[in-house]
Parts: sequence; C-alpha cells; structure tokens
Amino acid sequence: MLYFGKTPGEIEFRRKLFLFGFLASVGNAFLIPLGIIALHDGNLILAAVIGLAAAFVTGTYLLARVLRTVFVPSLTLSFTLLLLSFYITVTGGKGGTGILYTYGLIAVVIMMLGHRLGALITLVYAAGVYLALTSNWLSGYSYTELYEQRILISTLSTVSLITVTEWIRVRSYDAITVTAENHHKDAMTDPLTGLFNRAGLEHALNDWPPDTPRSVVAMIDIDHFKGVNDRLGHDLGDQALTAFARVLRNSIKHYDLLCRWGGEEFVVVLRDIDLDTAFRTLEELRVLMANRVFVFGPHELTLHFSGGLALMASRDQFRAALHQADEHLYQAKRRGRNQISPSSGIRVPAVSPTKSEM
Repeated sequence: MLYFGKTPGEIEFRRKLFLFGFLASVGNAFLIPLGIIALHDGNLILAAVIGLAAAFVTGTYLLARVLRTVFVPSLTLSFTLLLLSFYITVTGGKGGTGILYTYGLIAVVIMMLGHRLGALITLVYAAGVYLALTSNWLSGYSYTELYEQRILISTLSTVSLITVTEWIRVRSYDAITVTAENHHKDAMTDPLTGLFNRAGLEHALNDWPPDTPRSVVAMIDIDHFKGVNDRLGHDLGDQALTAFARVLRNSIKHYDLLCRWGGEEFVVVLRDIDLDTAFRTLEELRVLMANRVFVFGPHELTLHFSGGLALMASRDQFRAALHQADEHLYQAKRRGRNQISPSSGIRVPAVSPTKSEM
C-alpha cells in the first residue's frame, strides 16, 4: 500500500516523487528499446538523444530523493522532456510517428509543474513546435500542411484537457484538505470552551520536543459546580464554564497547554517551571477567581476552584503526573476546597473583588 504522508506538503512531495520514480521506470522501459531500434536503424543522433533523455530522467529522480525537493528537478525534467518532444516532432522520429509519443510527455510536464506553470510552458512549447513546422528556418520531417494543423490542434487539446484535469484535482485536493483540517480541529477541541479536549491535549504534548524541560501538570475542578446547574440551569452553567475557561486562558503563558478534561474539570500543563513557581501561579489565579464576580444577566456568580499539582519530568510521564495531580486535587477537596495541593506555604496577597459582565 502506498503511503503519501499526513501533511499536505508531505503528500504533494511524495506524490511528485512517486511520479518521478514511475516515469523513470516506465520511461526507461519505453525509451531504451526505442534508442536501441534507432541505433539499429543507423539513426545515431536520435539514439543519442533518447539515451541522454533516459539517463537524465533517472538522474533527476535520484537528485530529487537526495535533495528532498522536487521543484528544481521537476523544472529540469520538464524542459528535458519538452526538448525531447520538440526534437522527435520536428524530425518526425521514425516515419513521422514521433508526434504520437509526445502527448504523454506533455501530460507528465503539467502534472509535475502544476496546472498554471505547466500549462504556460507547454503552450510556449506548442507555439514553438508550430513555428518550427510552418517555417523553413529548421529542417525536419516534411509534414503536409493539414497534418501540421492537426499536430497543433491535438497538442493544444492535450494541454487543455490535462490542465483542466489537474486544476480540478488541485481544487478537490484543497477542499478535502480544508475539510480534513476542520475535522481534525473539531476532534481536538472542546466545542463549548474552545480549549483542547483530552485528545487535543495529548496531541499537543506529542508535538513537544523530547528534551522539553520539566513541567507541572495541574488538575483544576470548580467547587460545587453541580449546584450552579441545579439552581440556575445548564445554559447559565455553560456560560459560566466558558467564562471560567476564558480567565484561565488569559492567565497562563501562550506556550502552556490548557484543556477542558471533562465537566467542570480542567487540566493545565505549565511548561519549563518548578513546583513552587507553579503553585504561586495557580494560587494567584485561585485568589483572582475567588474575588471575581461573574454577572450573567440578573445573576451574579463567584467561581471557586480546587487544584492539584504534580511534577512532570518529561512528556512521556504525563499520565503518571496527571494521576498524581488528580490525587492532590482530591486532597484539596477533602481539606475544604478552594485551595491548591500540595501547598508550598507561599502566601498570595488578597485582591479586591471585581465584576465581569458576561
């Protein structure tokens, strides 16, 4: 089964690399016998041109693999193929049949360079072929005037059909990519708060470098939140969760990770921090939240929370650290809620109560 990668850039690179390899294999299987036939017939120039083209196709493919880039090799290969097509069209190849082998090469050029650049270059090629056939400045095979017109029409038709097909492919691929990215985002995001969900948090952690400095995992739970839903209804409860999440997001650094773990539970991963500093950060947030009054229409609400902390030496220890943070959270709950565990003994100054209109 062919594997073309996961990201759009990787998929496009591997697609063109596969096209290179396919062209090198099939093209050489096709060109080498033609070169041998031309050599047998005494057409040394045609045999040399075909042999050089076959070698160049193989060399360009190997270059693309080594450099891990396809644009310059694609451009080089395309000009080589068009020069070969130009030569066998103008000279006629064997008995005027050379033109028949050019249509597939034109298709390859457009697929390699894309519908815009590929169409532009092949149109210039078609114009050059027609000028070479209808003028006397280049001696070649003697086509009839009608045949020359048919060559131009068939070449332009091939360019048009392949360009439109490639354009449709690109547009379809872009639409599929956008849809897939949106689905991926939806799968990683909590729809209510816009924060990461569990899958999103673990996916983001996997993107951290293995040598990321030690971090702290914090498990946060809003105290007595079930009573909010029972007294004021789930709609207002959802508004309260959204407001709480917004304050959390604005209170941590941009590179820290924040997740709605479920219900009224949130997980924060504080990056490159020690346990005392993490406690101070969360304690300041707890005091801030305890002194903030959220206003939802006629209702005023204060949201207290309890938190548990655990040190995470590396991203591979997330699950173990989360389990420990959860145990510390329930220690804080058992000790009366509205506090952080384990406590470092740091005192955070009180702040004046504030109101937030929602």
